[in-house]
This record gives sequence, structure tokens and C-alpha cells, in this order.
Amino acid sequence: MVVSGVESREVRNAFEYCSTVEEWLEARRRGIGGSDAPGVLGLSPWKGPYSIWVDKSGRAGKRDPPNQQMRLGHKLEPVLHELYQEETGVELIDHGDYAIYWGDEPNQFATLDRVRADGKRIVEFKTTGSDRDWRGEPPLHVVAQVQHQMSVAQVDECDVAVLFGNPFRFEIFRVYRHDKFVAGLVKSCRRFWELVETGTPPEVDDSEVTAKALRAMKSEPGTTIDLDPQVAGWIDRAKSFAQMPV
Repeated sequence: MVVSGVESREVRNAFEYCSTVEEWLEARRRGIGGSDAPGVLGLSPWKGPYSIWVDKSGRAGKRDPPNQQMRLGHKLEPVLHELYQEETGVELIDHGDYAIYWGDEPNQFATLDRVRADGKRIVEFKTTGSDRDWRGEPPLHVVAQVQHQMSVAQVDECDVAVLFGNPFRFEIFRVYRHDKFVAGLVKSCRRFWELVETGTPPEVDDSEVTAKALRAMKSEPGTTIDLDPQVAGWIDRAKSFAQMPV
């Protein structure tokens, strides 16, 4: 959302460079990033509040390596970069894979794919096989991600540049900052980070991402893990079902 009569803000230039992927992953644990924000709101197909809490609070075990889709998406970023510049005639700036932008709000950050050279817009790259969820606008989880990124970078516009694979085509979606949405998102992230800092788990649901997070929690022989009462109840019921005669 661009407020009438107010010039578009330029991208803030306050970021941290990490030298390795391990350092970057560790830095990400200090806050909530753009890809985390949809999960905090319960909008992400891949992350949920509980799985994010497990990761940020240091309770996660070994991280899964990037899957093939993630690796291909990363390798295609230079192609998307070139396609965007050809389509718009605007130069893009790449600050590197391990640059983290920290906003005014503590513990909220963004890793930006690209920034326009004029500094007035950020660019998010996406690759997807189907346009099923992209009928005229980005899906809600992508909107939540870029709203978070615009909040951190303090800009009013984001271009989501998408390479579709079936059939192949390139399209750019313009997303404007929505101040009311951002205000609610910031409050939600604040409340969530309080849970991380106090070691208080969010409500557990029965989604696959939550189940995966529970399976990934660190455990050592001879150690005790305090389970959420709801999770403990699920385990007890599962044991009782397993013991029932067939």
C-alpha cells in the first residue's frame, strides 16, 4: 500500500554479511525471516508455528539438505535476474546469498533476492511448475513473505518475478505494501518471538509440518524431553491403538 502524497521509500542499507552458509543459517536463528513469516501466520504449506519454534529455539536436530526443487530454484536465479532486466530495462543489484537485512523491529530480518538499482523496490524470485495457485496474483503465502520483506527493507513495492515451467513463461507480479497487514504481521512476529525467548511452545496442530518438526527434535540417549500435553496425549492414544487386538 502506497500512502498518497508520500514518496516511495528507498531500501534500507543495514545488512549483515555472512561468509559461509553455516554462519548464515545460524544468523537466521536469531530472528524471523521472510520465509518464516507465512508459517508464523499459519499460511505456509511447508512451515508451521511449531516447526519454526523448534528451529529458532535450537531444539531442531540436523537440518534436511536442500531438496532438488530448492537447488534448482537457486541455480535459476541468474536466469531470472537476466529475464527481469530484459523485461523491465532496470538494473538489479545482488548483495549475495548470505546478506541479511535487519529491520527496525528486533528479531525480524529478510534475505532479499535482488534490489532494483534505483533502490525503490525489492525483487523476489520464484520458480514453479504450475500456475494453478497464481491466477492473476501471487498466492497468499508469497504475499505474506514479501509484505514482511517490505516491512524490513522499508519499501512500498515488491516485484515477484516468476518462472513457470508448464508451459515455460516468465511473469512479474507487483505487490504493494499493505500497512494494516504489516502492522498485524509485526505484532504476530513479536508475540511469536516471545515464545522462542521464553521456551514456550506454540499450540501444536496435526499438520505434517508439525509432525516432521517433532520427529526432528534433538534427543540423546538417556535424556528427557518435556512434551506438550497435547502431543503426549496423541502418543498415548497411538500406543493404545497399537495394542488393540486386530
